[in-house]
Amino acid sequence: MIYKRKLVVVAAVMSMVLGELREGRTCPSVCSCRHRTVRCATATRATLPRLPPLTQHLYLSGSSLPSLGPGDLSSLPHLSSLSLANTGLTTIHPGAFAQTNRLERLDLSYNQLQQLDSSTLASMPRLLVLKANNNKLVCISPSLSELHQLEVLSLQHNQLTSLPPALAKLARLRQLRLDRNRLECSCSSSWLATFLRRRPSLGLGAECVSPRHLQGSAVSTLLSHQLPCPGPPGSSSGECGAAPRCPEACKCARGTVDCRNLGLTSLPPDIPADTKELRLERNHIEEIPAFAFRSAPGLRRIDLSRNRLARVAPEAFTYNKQLTTLILYDNQLSSLPPTSLSGLSNLQMM
Repeated sequence: MIYKRKLVVVAAVMSMVLGELREGRTCPSVCSCRHRTVRCATATRATLPRLPPLTQHLYLSGSSLPSLGPGDLSSLPHLSSLSLANTGLTTIHPGAFAQTNRLERLDLSYNQLQQLDSSTLASMPRLLVLKANNNKLVCISPSLSELHQLEVLSLQHNQLTSLPPALAKLARLRQLRLDRNRLECSCSSSWLATFLRRRPSLGLGAECVSPRHLQGSAVSTLLSHQLPCPGPPGSSSGECGAAPRCPEACKCARGTVDCRNLGLTSLPPDIPADTKELRLERNHIEEIPAFAFRSAPGLRRIDLSRNRLARVAPEAFTYNKQLTTLILYDNQLSSLPPTSLSGLSNLQMM
C-alpha cells in the first residue's frame, strides 16, 4: 500500500515537471525559480522572454537592464511584483508595461531614471506600491492620478523641483517620501503645502531648497502668503518631456500631423507624442525603419499610400500597439515581414 502511494506521488511530480517543460516553464540558468517567484542576479533583456510564464514575483536587482521596452515583459501576464532596483535602468520606453496590468508592486529604486511619464504610469492601474527613490528624477507625469489604488509612493533622493498637483488625488496614499529632493517653494506649489498639512503622516522631511530665505523649511508648515511668485503663476501639471514640435514643413493640429506631398524621402523624425493620425501620402519614402514611430505611441492611423516603399523593418510598429488603420497601397512592397504586425490587435484596416 505504501509502495503504491509512493508511485502515485512520483507520477504526480513527473507529470508536473513534464507539463512545465511542455509549456516552456524551465528556469534560465542565471535565475533561481521557486513556485511562482523568480530571482535573477545577472539577467539581461534577453533573459526576460525565457522566464516561466506563470511567474508572479520577479526580482532582478543587480542585473543589467539599461532600458525596458515593449514586449520585454509580454510573456509574464501574471506578474504582480517586479523589482528592477539597481539594474542600471535609464530608460523606460512607451509600452514597456502595457501587458502587465496585474502589477501591484514595482521597485525602480537606485537607478538612473530622469522621468516617470504617462506611458509608464497609465499602464499600471492596480499598482499599490511604487518605489522610485534614489534616481535622477526631474519630472513626474500628471498621469500619476490614474494610480487610484496606490498606497505607497517613494520619491526621496531625486532631483525633483516640483510635483504634479495630481498627487493630491491619490486618496488611498498612506506612505509618501519626498525628502532629499530640490523642491522649489513658490506660489505654484501652495497646493502641496496644503495637501501635506491636511495629511500630516505623508511627506515627512519634505523641505524647501529654494528660495534661499525658505531653505530648510518644512513644506507642510508654509502658508500661501509665505510662498513667493517669482514670475507668472505656473504649475508642474504639464506632461514630462519637451513641448511637442511639428516636423518641418508639416502641419499639425488636434492630434493630426499632415506631411502630404512634400517630396519627403524619409520619415520625419520626432513625431509629436500626442499624434493620433499621421498623413504621409504622395511622398518618395522608400523605407519604414525599426521603431520608426517610437515618439508617438498613441498613433491610431498612418497613411503611407503613394510612396516608393520597398522595405518595412520587422520592428517598425513595435511601439504602436493602438494602431487601427495602416494604409500602404500604391507602393513597391511585395510583402511585409511576418512579425511586423505582431501585437497590433486593434488593426482593422490595412
